[in-house]
Amino acid sequence: MSSLLSKTLAQRRVRTIGTSEIAFQPFTGPVNAIGTYNIPAGCLVLIVSRQGAVIAHLAQAPAFHDAHAGPMMEVFVQLYKAKRMEYFRSINETWVVIGSIIGDDEGQDGRLEDGMKVVNEKLAAVGLGERVEQACRFELRSSGKGTAFPGKGTFLVDAKGPQLDVFVDDRRISLE
Repeated sequence: MSSLLSKTLAQRRVRTIGTSEIAFQPFTGPVNAIGTYNIPAGCLVLIVSRQGAVIAHLAQAPAFHDAHAGPMMEVFVQLYKAKRMEYFRSINETWVVIGSIIGDDEGQDGRLEDGMKVVNEKLAAVGLGERVEQACRFELRSSGKGTAFPGKGTFLVDAKGPQLDVFVDDRRISLE
């Protein structure tokens, strides 16, 4: 059995991002999904609507705090601002998803917490404070940790059907 992300990759309708990458994907045309797989610990941030998504993976550097998360989140929010009028017109139809990717590093909790503060501050600064408070939050186990199963360590946003579907480890999560 393969993961939902693998199936979507085989259909050539998903864009994937890697470690420390930021991307925008419109949900028009043949590519109508975006996701990640096999990324190490850190933070995953997503702003999504039916029209498109801005996604970032903030790698957990040895010093995952303002020096790393701040500049990356600045690029992320600038990309969101550039696409806001066309793809994120209604705040009521724009969702924020924030995930912690738990890796093998024993001392990561404090660094993740520091990075999450930066994420929350930067999103609030561009008018998404209320959406951050209502954000869908999740923990994703890195693909290298624990028992393997299809879809482990994957994150997928799929806009193919009538509703926007978000999957973590092949499990659908609600945006409401």
